[in-house]
Amino acid sequence: MTYDSFLSDIQPINDRKNYKLNKINKEINSTDEVQISNKLCGKHTINSSTSSLDKTKFKIQKKKIQQEKYEQTSTLQIFFTHLCYTILEVFGHLREFLRSYGFEKRKGALDNNTEDFAPLFNSYESFHTRNVYVRNRDCFNRPICSVPGPEIELLERKSDDYNWTFYQTGRKIKALNLGSYNYLGFAENNGPSSKYAIQGIKDSGVATCSSRIELGTLKCHLYLEELIAKFLRVEASLVTGMGFATNSLTIPAIIGNDCLILSDELNHVSLILGARL
Repeated sequence: MTYDSFLSDIQPINDRKNYKLNKINKEINSTDEVQISNKLCGKHTINSSTSSLDKTKFKIQKKKIQQEKYEQTSTLQIFFTHLCYTILEVFGHLREFLRSYGFEKRKGALDNNTEDFAPLFNSYESFHTRNVYVRNRDCFNRPICSVPGPEIELLERKSDDYNWTFYQTGRKIKALNLGSYNYLGFAENNGPSSKYAIQGIKDSGVATCSSRIELGTLKCHLYLEELIAKFLRVEASLVTGMGFATNSLTIPAIIGNDCLILSDELNHVSLILGARL
């Protein structure tokens, strides 16, 4: 299996803008009279022959297509949205005051070592999580029990402590999947991704069962590092598993006492922890 053969089995998906532009180009090449409807070009309509089509006008219409148009939000919606968030903010500060004096139990995580190190949590983000996000947490992070395809199955869950903890009822709910990380179909149980995954298991096994520095380097790892280095036009590259431990443990391994780390204060907590270690 090669990288090129893998990509050849994956059909690229054109986005909506490219689809519209390609459709217009086909109309221009196939007919003498070009009519670009209001759906594609807004309020203006162009009628001209392909031989005398004004390039300037076409570029203007092409630019209009590339600009996304969104529905205008009414003043009433803006007012009530800000009003709801203001109420949540006020009650959130009130509950924080009660928690600070022990009248209400604090259930969120705390960072008790903030004097000598960069904080692990942003104060306002933690405030928002405890007092705003928790109230509608049941709408997010729903457990999935199926392949993340066009249709998915969710596990029903309920909470008895106002969304701080959940328990599953055992009931499954069918729903439409309108957003997923399954961009190229890697999670599907059939298709080119599954075929190459099965072939990879036959060739290299399910896992290395060891770290890279011990017995965890395979031919596919070396091939991937060589391919990435060639793409980036550098001498070599290093591939590691993506996750929290990659940032928090790799940084201390390659940084010494005489090194300087320049890190943004809004970086992910894994980067902050790696710099602190």
